[in-house]
Amino acid sequence: MYTDEEMMDMWREGNNNGRGYAVGEEHHTSSEAADAEGYTDVRAITPEGCVVCRGGGGTIVICDAHGPWAVKIKEQNHV
Repeated sequence: MYTDEEMMDMWREGNNNGRGYAVGEEHHTSSEAADAEGYTDVRAITPEGCVVCRGGGGTIVICDAHGPWAVKIKEQNHV
C-alpha cells in the first residue's frame, strides 16, 4: 500500500501531465464526488479533504482543484 504522501505525489504528477478529470458536481467536496460517482472504499488522505477510493477498476485520488478533480494512480504489484 502506498503512503498518503506517495498517493498525493502521484495525483500531482498525473494532474501536471494532463491525466486529471472532473468528477461529481462542481460544488461537491472530494468525498461527495466519490460517492456521486459510485466509488468505494473512500478514505481521507489529507486534512484539506483529498480522498483515495476505488472505481473503474483502479485506485483514484480526488482533490479540490476548483471543484473535485480526479487522477487514477498506479496500482502496486502484488507478489
